Amino acid sequence: MKKVKFLSAILAAALLLSGCESIESKLETADSYMSDENYNKAIKKYEEVLKDDPENVDAYLGLTKAYEETEDYEKAFEILEEGIEKTDDKSLKKRQERVVNEYTSSTNELATTLRTQIVTFLTNADNLQKVVLNGPADCTMYTITVSDGKWTMGATTPPTFGDGSKVTWDAKTPADPSTSFIDYMTESEELRDLKNAYIEMFLENGVCTAVAVRQGTLTIATGITVEDWKAYKTAAFPFLRGIDANGQIIGTNPQLDKAD
Repeated sequence: MKKVKFLSAILAAALLLSGCESIESKLETADSYMSDENYNKAIKKYEEVLKDDPENVDAYLGLTKAYEETEDYEKAFEILEEGIEKTDDKSLKKRQERVVNEYTSSTNELATTLRTQIVTFLTNADNLQKVVLNGPADCTMYTITVSDGKWTMGATTPPTFGDGSKVTWDAKTPADPSTSFIDYMTESEELRDLKNAYIEMFLENGVCTAVAVRQGTLTIATGITVEDWKAYKTAAFPFLRGIDANGQIIGTNPQLDKAD
């Protein structure tokens, strides 16, 4: 009888210990989830590791990769920021630059598509649509918010970009002057599939000069000049990078310690 109780105690202890998964085991499980493309489970497992070991570089790298695979570059960037702050690890700093490059490429492609659609619309629009879109000023900044695939449009005017002043639409224009424009923009398959973003487009005398796309807190400005980029940085715009009309990077946000 004593022997049975002893064996039962050993078995209970073994079961108890088996519930205490090691960090190495958790990392292996997370890596396995990654291999199976089960990114949500991988994220949870990497987060468990970081809860147990906040300075685990492998977990930061794995978690970053998982968010990259889901194209959540903002979150990947944030994870690396946290990891760099806690570990000052060089591999995390190197990976951060890679994430920025991937985000830049992805967002610049989206911004370029937006700009192309805007230019085409302005070329083909009838006079009323052009008057509506060009607004009352020589230079107008329009804002487009995409939330869960629904597009809404607003506008602000200089001299201070983003000061919240609204464009005063002509009384003869339709109640919703942006409707035909939004319909045209979403004819593009890439834009139609866009779920969430905040977009700023700049029109000068009826010409689309630049487009900025923000997804989360990271923003890429496309089609701007070096002078514009310097002005944006002075105005503390949250742009991660500026890209000129030829697709060349002309400026990097100071948060990367590589500002021009």
